[in-house]
Amino acid sequence: MQLFETINGEVKVRLLKDHQPNQAMLNEFQTALFDCKMEKMELCGRSLHGYEVEEPACFLKVFLTLRNVTQEPIVVYKDDFLLSYDRKKFAFEAEDHFGVPSQLADVMEIEGDGVLEGCLVFLIPHGASQILFTYHEYADEEDPGKTYRMRYVLK
Repeated sequence: MQLFETINGEVKVRLLKDHQPNQAMLNEFQTALFDCKMEKMELCGRSLHGYEVEEPACFLKVFLTLRNVTQEPIVVYKDDFLLSYDRKKFAFEAEDHFGVPSQLADVMEIEGDGVLEGCLVFLIPHGASQILFTYHEYADEEDPGKTYRMRYVLK
């Protein structure tokens, strides 16, 4: 996995150590309705698309490809994707859509056999050393669903 980091206007590329028990699904998981592949991540610093955050926070863009594996249209919610860092017990939702180029909408509809590409924007501390990207699949009231995880070491 590559992590792109912009420092003083210069883009640096770092390779991350991926943690994936199933090497056939490297940077990817498959739910009952769609495949999700993490294409890359980008640390954007404190400023993004006219918005600025206070230190020690920084923006992190997570670029995804979502592929509908059914014949029917599906709806995917941004709030079901969460990110935690440095083994914290709480996770954070992606920021609401604020016009970042290729930023995924808060509610995404994917046609049958369709593909949707874009990014989710998260806030993390600049000094975070690990992140855990999760998606919780909700089935129904009787089935609590399944949680999918991808873990990365940033430092």
